[in-house]
Amino acid sequence: MMKVQLIKVIQRNQFLNMMYLAKDGNVSKRRIKIIKIAGNSYKASQTYFYD
Repeated sequence: MMKVQLIKVIQRNQFLNMMYLAKDGNVSKRRIKIIKIAGNSYKASQTYFYD
């Protein structure tokens, strides 16, 4: 289901807000653009960092 949503983001040329737990234990937020999906992973470019 998530893969279908990522494909739609690529087709619509949209950006995606992503949150994850960084190595230091802090929550990190990024605004990314998905470039390519391969299997269960994806390639993206980071466009913006915010706190």
